[in-house]
Amino acid sequence: MYSTSEKEKDFLNQQKLLTTSSLKDFNDRELLEKQTIYLMNIEKSNERIKVNLQFWFYFAIISGVSGLLFLIN
Repeated sequence: MYSTSEKEKDFLNQQKLLTTSSLKDFNDRELLEKQTIYLMNIEKSNERIKVNLQFWFYFAIISGVSGLLFLIN
């Protein structure tokens, strides 16, 4: 897991507040900052998913080759 920064924690808290307040309470700059943090979180998540899939892909290839070599011998 990665540690969340203060900005990300603030963003998550403000996301909870969004369910009870309207978007009119925020100005354009605040919304842009929230969107930027949200997109950064998505990027981090996508990177972790990519690394995880790469690991399992190479693990499957190595396991398959090992199994094939075991069957041949």
